Amino acid sequence: VNVWRRHDAIRDFALNGPAVEVAHTLLGAKSLRYYGDHVMVKEPGTVDLPVPWHQDLGYVRVTGWQFCSVWVALDTVTQESGGMRFVRGSHRGPTYKPVKFQTGESVKTDEYDEVVPDVDADPARFPVVHFDLAPGDCTVHHANTLHASGGNRTPDRMRRAVILRYAGEDARYTVHQQALKTADPGLKVGDPLGGEHYPQVWPRDG
Repeated sequence: VNVWRRHDAIRDFALNGPAVEVAHTLLGAKSLRYYGDHVMVKEPGTVDLPVPWHQDLGYVRVTGWQFCSVWVALDTVTQESGGMRFVRGSHRGPTYKPVKFQTGESVKTDEYDEVVPDVDADPARFPVVHFDLAPGDCTVHHANTLHASGGNRTPDRMRRAVILRYAGEDARYTVHQQALKTADPGLKVGDPLGGEHYPQVWPRDG
């Protein structure tokens, strides 16, 4: 988590690379802040390590519509190696209760009303899309998009990715009950993102 703080190449890529303009364009944002990142690795044969259907909003410290993840493949990615799957149009729907990644069970919280539906049991209601990726390819998804991934069923192929998250000017700081623990940015609930924890990346001269 937040590898950009200790890895110069990832920091430069996150703050100055092409993902910045991609996120700025897709969000329709006048200004853009960098929220943070994850580096995720699925080693060959990790069949029993799927990521259940979930949305990102319940785990971050942000409210607002302009928030997305740029998922950059570092290896060739297929469904067999644990590629991402997305429910088309789900970003326009409700925000569900976060889930426990180990079990897929909904967490106990009064912050959201609905639990994540059984996506795989109702393909007509929840159309799923996925993409094979070459190293350097990316997908971009809104923070309210339902997404998941399977285990890595390949015997000899790594599935590594860096996920960069960006927020537009309507994003505000908050503390969701299930938000991942990060360093205190010194902001109050309702404050716009800013400071060294959330640096401005657009406009480029910011």
